[in-house]
Amino acid sequence: MRSHSASSKISAWGAAGGTLGTCLGALTAFLILLVIYWAYRPVMKRHERHDKVSVEDSLKATYKLIAWTVIPIILSQTVYQLSGIVDVTLFNVVMGGKNFADKTVSSLLGIYSTNYRVLVSVPIAVSTAIASSMIPGLAFSVAEGDMPSVRHKVSIAVKFNMIIAFPSAVGLAVLAQPIIRLLFPSSDYIVGGTMLMLGSSCVIFYALSTVTSGVLQSIDRMSLPVIHSLISLILHIVIVFGLLQFTNLAGYALVIGNVTYPMLVCYLNGRSVSRYIRQKQELKKTFIVPLLSSVVMGVVTFVIYELFFIVTHRIYVAIVPAVAAAVVVYFIMVLKLNGLDREELYEFPFGRKMGIVADKLHLLKE
Repeated sequence: MRSHSASSKISAWGAAGGTLGTCLGALTAFLILLVIYWAYRPVMKRHERHDKVSVEDSLKATYKLIAWTVIPIILSQTVYQLSGIVDVTLFNVVMGGKNFADKTVSSLLGIYSTNYRVLVSVPIAVSTAIASSMIPGLAFSVAEGDMPSVRHKVSIAVKFNMIIAFPSAVGLAVLAQPIIRLLFPSSDYIVGGTMLMLGSSCVIFYALSTVTSGVLQSIDRMSLPVIHSLISLILHIVIVFGLLQFTNLAGYALVIGNVTYPMLVCYLNGRSVSRYIRQKQELKKTFIVPLLSSVVMGVVTFVIYELFFIVTHRIYVAIVPAVAAAVVVYFIMVLKLNGLDREELYEFPFGRKMGIVADKLHLLKE
């Protein structure tokens, strides 16, 4: 390790370590699923012996079905990853043509890629998990022809995503500079903080685009999310190139592009969802309540952070009570504004425990 830290190719070793970590994480997840499969295999075999109704598909048909299911999902994610590669390429070409110094270009790209995108990807990962978890249940309801159940499940999935996405976006915006200073002390926290503050809204649009992509995949419209992502990528290239070429936004142009890309995907996916399942999302509890609750949370969080920072002059000392207050205030506001009823609250992880706390505080209506 010491020899690598002294190497002239330290950045390459860092990239290799990051890539290896991702691969090992995926491998670990695969092994866990394999263990679960083998643990439940006797149970599945027992059910199979007693099942006299279902028709057994051939191995070829099974693999074909898996391939046709997985490939569109992989392609959709690939297009998203391509947007990052396109951003880097466009930035290098356009900024180089405008005679920006290589060091400045590298610095801005580094802040955008390793600070901004890394931080916004955390709540986006939660949205992806929610979207993935709803696909089997939705697909079952579609197969049964139970469209009211399909609409209800879609509505709940979108609502849960927004309950998480809005406070995540507001929290990242309010505590943008402190977070950058705490996690990336060697970075330019002013530029990084501004990027995070301006671009945190992408969390909301990525959450919506991810869950609507999951809906389209569940109703056997596998190709639509890929097509919508490609259309959005083309428009994304035009927007980012125009901002880089004809404005002085520099790195902030990439941030704007990272917001407009999922916004376009979200719009196109939403149109298709409305068209195929006649879905009309409820607005007040899904969007307005989380937004208002997040705004109140953001104000309280900012005030508490500033007070603690003025007294202690320590970021980590100030940020902990601010985040704790954010969680409590948002929880109270969402329930006070009737954003969640008891049944919906129980659907969340630790929902019943939260329900006990809410009852003690008289936040839930009977």
